Amino acid sequence: MNEVPQMKAVETMEKALLTIAETAHLLSLSPAKVYQMCSSGELACIRIGRSVRVPAACLDSFICRHAA
Repeated sequence: MNEVPQMKAVETMEKALLTIAETAHLLSLSPAKVYQMCSSGELACIRIGRSVRVPAACLDSFICRHAA
């Protein structure tokens, strides 16, 4: 019987939370600018301990709001 290899859940799931560096790369901005946008409330972010993460859904929403 041919068995289909099982994919790990992590491989099939999109990232729900992005780091500041990942967000900066996607927006072509500096990490400092992304931190500033999070601090001002322009871009939603969450804190997990000392780490700051940007929910992917919030980044999508931000991009849609600013699309020309």
